[in-house]
Amino acid sequence: PNSTGRELTIAAVVALVIVGVLALYTVSRFYTGAFTFFNPEGDQSVLFQILGWVILVGIIATIIGFLALLFVRRDAGVAYVVVAGVVMGIISALISAPISAVVFGGVTGSGTDILVAAFQQAGSDLQTAVLQQGLLSDPIDKVITSFVVFLLLRSLSRRVIARFPQGEQAVGLEGA
Repeated sequence: PNSTGRELTIAAVVALVIVGVLALYTVSRFYTGAFTFFNPEGDQSVLFQILGWVILVGIIATIIGFLALLFVRRDAGVAYVVVAGVVMGIISALISAPISAVVFGGVTGSGTDILVAAFQQAGSDLQTAVLQQGLLSDPIDKVITSFVVFLLLRSLSRRVIARFPQGEQAVGLEGA
């Protein structure tokens, strides 16, 4: 909390670069062969064009929200939460995709099963479709979950935080 403007700027740049590199790698590695989101002349359905625009608007809104939260709260911890959430999401997608494909046949009963079906319709095999779905939805899920935990922990009182191991350091009571 109360980070300087320079620290906030560095945190914002580092978080956006790390997330951007991971996102570009994921998109270029797993999503460019079967279809493109913004190709109205191609043989893809309108669903993929609409989905592409929704994803683009969501990405822009997320970046604006991240920067607003970072600079309004003046807390560089927000950048750590974003990076940790994206990394956890990618790792969980890589771990869960083979399990979901082999054990459940790609159908887990969640709302993301429609993405698996869409990726299969676009030409991906089951393993690839499940991995594509995981790499698309898991990082978003983990970032949202990490933010909820971050905001809950930030809302705890100083007295409660001081009860945790090294909590007195977190609230500035060391040496008192």
